[in-house]
Amino acid sequence: MVRQQDDFYDAVNGAWEKTAVIPNDKPRTGGFSDLSDEIEKWLLTVTADWQAGKNLPDSPILSQFIAYHRLATDFATREQQGTQPVQALLKQYQNYTSFADFAQHIAELEKQGLPNALPLGVGPDFKDARTNVLWASAVNLVLPDTTYYAPDHEQGQALLAKFRAAQTVLLPKFGFSEAETADLIDRYLAFDARAAAVVLSQEEGHEYAKLYHPYTWADFTKLAPELPLDAILTALVGQTPDQVIVPEERFWAAANQFFSEEAWPLLQAHLIVSVVNSFTRYLSDDVRVLGGQYQRELTGAPEAMQADKAAFYLAADPFNQAIGYYYAQEKFSPAAKADVEAKVAKMIAVFKQRLQANDWLNAATREKAITKLNTIVPHIGYPEQLPARLAKKIVQPGATLLETALQFRQIEIAHEWSQWQQPVDRSEWHMPAHLVNAYYDPQQNQIVFPAAILQAPFYSLSQSSSANYGGIGAVIAHEISHAFDTNGASFDE
Repeated sequence: MVRQQDDFYDAVNGAWEKTAVIPNDKPRTGGFSDLSDEIEKWLLTVTADWQAGKNLPDSPILSQFIAYHRLATDFATREQQGTQPVQALLKQYQNYTSFADFAQHIAELEKQGLPNALPLGVGPDFKDARTNVLWASAVNLVLPDTTYYAPDHEQGQALLAKFRAAQTVLLPKFGFSEAETADLIDRYLAFDARAAAVVLSQEEGHEYAKLYHPYTWADFTKLAPELPLDAILTALVGQTPDQVIVPEERFWAAANQFFSEEAWPLLQAHLIVSVVNSFTRYLSDDVRVLGGQYQRELTGAPEAMQADKAAFYLAADPFNQAIGYYYAQEKFSPAAKADVEAKVAKMIAVFKQRLQANDWLNAATREKAITKLNTIVPHIGYPEQLPARLAKKIVQPGATLLETALQFRQIEIAHEWSQWQQPVDRSEWHMPAHLVNAYYDPQQNQIVFPAAILQAPFYSLSQSSSANYGGIGAVIAHEISHAFDTNGASFDE
């Protein structure tokens, strides 16, 4: 037995560490993961019962989840169809004759939820977080960060080789010959290398105060003269914007490397490979497993999820908030909610007390910090209401799994674009209630604690007060502290 005063870490964690096992379909284990695994097991059991017609929930939204889940678990149909559901889409991208031809279809592709390589979106304005504005980001990279692309970065070079190997096996499943496959991968990686030279590193992307670069729409459109941005935005939001926020200035300064006739051979390959990889999880099981190979290389997970578990997660994605709400109603009592709310209020009061006694901040800074504390909005357990658009997600009779997935995706995309220049919905959560996590939102000055983390060992009504403050109290204090960290401190109340 190790004594705490000799080795505190080993005394607390040693016995657990000797028996802990990382599941083969996951990249890690630990206290958070143990809770997640238990919730996963419960949800898999509950939703399997729903599939069997047992203990059905009294919820029209969850009835649609059950119907969608049924499509996802129809493995016989998925095997029979193979990659056929995606073939027409691939042909569509192969038939674009030029960048100008493709560019005329970007807005329609965006509305349809299909890859289009245009990294524009809607989100709160950093300088007025009550209003949603247009943002211009950058395309995603193959490797986790720009630093991996350095010629002497051994892990980066190894991962690029693994990406190539995974795609070399995957693309022929969609009818590409060996020569076509090699050519597509070469062009895809050439496009990726161009992007890696100009997109923000993760370190740069985490300095929020340095990302706020407003451009007039006229100045922004000059950066990509071959991209019909006026027509695209008019199709998406009904008019051309006055302004766009451009955190990825280097990328847009080099826009001709991505959105031009010169770049079209590389962009077309990027789009075709993106179509293949975007939809593997909706196809036959061998294609699903191959489609996840590179991600498993990144995380170190040795195995893919079993088909039934993967089908649950696929079906749950568009209904996550509703599933989380169901979980919370079953597992999180009103008494626990009230108790955690009181604990959050007490932790905020302690922060305030310490700030008031602080002797190294000036008076004006202390007052601003206290004002910010006074206006933090806590959300405990589950959202008060579900997003209204969930009710629009209805499985149409005779629709296939992929057709339904795209329909649901179109609902989300239409909602996002409808929010441009609209007030930010401060009631909507950024994670579901069955996720073991918590967060602070600096733009809305909110702290959010889903029901999933509000259970033992972090919290329980049956635990002692000291155990609860040592567990969930530490999490609460951690989230409050984000209001004053490098990024949080850049935002006022």
